[in-house]
Amino acid sequence: MNERSIGGLPWLDYVLATPKQAVGIARAHRQRYEGNSMAYAMYSPLHAAMRRSLNSVDPRTPLDNVVAWAVQKRDWRGPAFRKAANGFLDLLPAGATGVRVAQESWTESELTIVLRDLLGIRLTSGKLLLVAPYCKELELHQDAADILLLMMESVLDQALPGATPVVWDTRHGQAFRLHARTNRRILEVAARGLVAKYLREWSLAA
Repeated sequence: MNERSIGGLPWLDYVLATPKQAVGIARAHRQRYEGNSMAYAMYSPLHAAMRRSLNSVDPRTPLDNVVAWAVQKRDWRGPAFRKAANGFLDLLPAGATGVRVAQESWTESELTIVLRDLLGIRLTSGKLLLVAPYCKELELHQDAADILLLMMESVLDQALPGATPVVWDTRHGQAFRLHARTNRRILEVAARGLVAKYLREWSLAA
């Protein structure tokens, strides 16, 4: 069995899915990623604009520009990008600036989850946040966010030392963090169990 690699945000789609949806996602991921090809990232322009906004004199300008670009496509991207951009700005603390993040990954068995598109944010207090911007229509919930947060926490010393991992659901205006009382051991078992399920569905859903 060959090693597989997917992004952390596409992995969230799988974590959130119903059993039937999960099989479809595993099949779609196989079609996109097999042979080491990269999936076409429809949200990449939005993620790039979010990163630019962090060090812009007016954080709204880069996001307004990408929304205008998306509107010209005359498809789902216009309203989706607008809602996510507005939610991102609502979640972004006043005076926050961007900091460089090292891309890291989390591996279990034959699956590597690459934590790309993460944002490093420095608050006016000096505190650092490592933010995963989730921009999909389906509303995120704490249990699903915890899976990605665990992975982010495990690579924190390499990606952005001293930061707090956060997932922002930009289209629903919610921020998720790992609670101090979260049982990391149980959560890790859950994460690795999901990987085993995913790999099995990948194999069967040819």
